[in-house]
Amino acid sequence: MKSKVVLSLVFSLFLIFFLSNISAGLNTTQINNGYSCLQNKTANCSTSLDDNIFTLLSMQTCKSQVLQASSNETCWPKGTCNVKQTAQALLALRESGSSASKAENWLISKNRTTQDIEWYLQIESNEATTCSISYGSANSISISIDADKTIRANGDLGDCLSLAQDNYWLAIAPSPQCQKYEYTISCDKNFITSTLFKKQDSEVINVGEKIHSASSSPSSKGTTTEKINSLCFADGQTCNYEGTLWASLVLNLMDKDVSPYIPYLVTMADSYPGTLPEAFLYMLLGDDYKNDLLLKQKSNQYWEASGNKYYGTALALLALQSDDASTAKTNALDWLGDTQGKNGCWQDNIKNTAFLLYAISPGAGFNGGDGGDDGTGGDGNGDNSTSGLDCEDNGYYCMSIYSCNNNAGGNVLDDYECSSGWNNKCCDKPKQTSTCSEQGGEICSGNEQCVEGTVADASDSGLGECCVGGECVPGGDDGGTENSCETSGGICKSFECGSGEESDTSLDCDAPSEVCCVQAQTSSLTGSLWIWIILALIVLLILMIVFRDGLRRFWLYAKTMFKPSGPSGGGGAHYNSSYFGAPMRRFAPRRILPSAGPTHHGPTPARRAGGELDDVLKKLKDMSR
Repeated sequence: MKSKVVLSLVFSLFLIFFLSNISAGLNTTQINNGYSCLQNKTANCSTSLDDNIFTLLSMQTCKSQVLQASSNETCWPKGTCNVKQTAQALLALRESGSSASKAENWLISKNRTTQDIEWYLQIESNEATTCSISYGSANSISISIDADKTIRANGDLGDCLSLAQDNYWLAIAPSPQCQKYEYTISCDKNFITSTLFKKQDSEVINVGEKIHSASSSPSSKGTTTEKINSLCFADGQTCNYEGTLWASLVLNLMDKDVSPYIPYLVTMADSYPGTLPEAFLYMLLGDDYKNDLLLKQKSNQYWEASGNKYYGTALALLALQSDDASTAKTNALDWLGDTQGKNGCWQDNIKNTAFLLYAISPGAGFNGGDGGDDGTGGDGNGDNSTSGLDCEDNGYYCMSIYSCNNNAGGNVLDDYECSSGWNNKCCDKPKQTSTCSEQGGEICSGNEQCVEGTVADASDSGLGECCVGGECVPGGDDGGTENSCETSGGICKSFECGSGEESDTSLDCDAPSEVCCVQAQTSSLTGSLWIWIILALIVLLILMIVFRDGLRRFWLYAKTMFKPSGPSGGGGAHYNSSYFGAPMRRFAPRRILPSAGPTHHGPTPARRAGGELDDVLKKLKDMSR
């Protein structure tokens, strides 16, 4: 029995040390608590359309309330339909397995030609060549490309084309008609063509969907065709950037071609930083925007969108759903674990809690409810079921639809499924990795390390680490030395330290904008104190079990030591006959006999048999046994 008790105490001791050293991240219990809180708060659903949409997305309940808030189940909200909420409702209905073809058609009908984007036609050849261009009803236009790749016009270029960028490109006029034409190019030498675009008043140039090439021979000329395809989703006649982000994401998830919306989303991203466009672009375009998203994390804890930390973090975690190796994701989950309310929700906010749970653990809250097909002919979009063939196990590649069609130049394989990535599809060709410079980074040599940035995969990363969004500073593996912060066991972080940490200004980091974060002394001492208190209690408990017999005898002695003698409660202390098992002798008070006095005249008192002295001696003999 004693051994079992001791083993149980040893296990408890191990558990205490184990729990004191694990991360405070978001665990299964906290996720379940979140769903329980959400279920309690939405038992009768909400009066807010946003709350009900994200509840339907997360738990597949409140569908009838979402449908009732629509205009004939076509767009949301009723009477004042807009692109953003319609796209979100379409996503929630799709996830619940309901048909939403009317909402899909309504969204597509809201596309418009973009404005504020400048377009260029690029024609290049490794040798001097003469080319002809035709578009619309115009006659063939002749140009010459010199050996230095500059372009010369051999006559009038028409109403839609003009020389631009020091004569290296041809600018396409911004009129809607010019941007609807197809431009057919043929040259007498091998050549390539592509479209380029940029935001007005910006120096950043973006390459269009594909680069086309053609070969020429003395007997024939190769031909390529370029066409501008740039659209947005609009509320009224004005493009809505956030609405276009949501609509493009949802339509892409439904295997629709969203390539016409990419130029607008890419070029205008800097104009709408509050929408966290990097999260959407990462889901739409793939790894090219992963580093941009990671660099947007604030305080190494959360992301922010529309002024909301929890909504922004949910967006980022949705994009990073399959990226379990990301430190940024781990930090965000730790932060959510620290900021979750006691009732399981975040800020007691239904929308934020539902969106976070959907991004972190989709499907965990599905409980049937009213989220099933409503009998209107569901198209099965929410099922996401396939034949069960794993894409990568069968030698193919998982990526976004846009990356497959445009970056890899491949085809989407519908018969295979991707277990990685919320928005990934199976592609028959691998994605072409960009160079470090194309990703806006620089190569860090062997004795350098990337500071204040992220290390990205690049086609030329064999030359060293590709550092994006930061700078290469001395301190790598080859001859580099650690800074005083790292040497002292601290961690260099940007901007501010995390929970349970404090900055130490006496220690230096490599970058001036970094602070050295060390473990906060107060929290460390407090945690150690509690551990020692618990250890002391465990040791005390073990000692009490081992010496329980002696303690029992001591307790009996302590109880009787001050017990009143006799019924009256008077008298002195009453001593027990044993102390820790050792017998104690109790002596009777000595009797004092009266001294001899004068002769007593009277009858002699009768004596008991044996006399009083015999009685005393007998009692003493009995007590000594």
